[in-house]
Amino acid sequence: MAPLNPASEKFKLSKETEAIVKEGLEYIGQFPNRPFEERARMLTKFLEERGVNVERDKRFGDVLVTSSNGWGVVMLFNEEARIKEGRVVWNK
Repeated sequence: MAPLNPASEKFKLSKETEAIVKEGLEYIGQFPNRPFEERARMLTKFLEERGVNVERDKRFGDVLVTSSNGWGVVMLFNEEARIKEGRVVWNK
């Protein structure tokens, strides 16, 4: 069997995980005026309590659903952390 080529493979969440993530995003969607960090903690806790592998990005604090083989999908993107005084901040 040929090794996986990450550039050609597409990571997909299971339907069960997708449903849990959707439920979590709907839950935190009830709190649009709360700070990103609070919403991220709420979503992370919600997903972990339902058995979903989740982690926070070390640089920007994004919420990612991850797999055991290193793939992941960003569920909550911290745009605020990337924008500072009208400039985009990227890790170079």
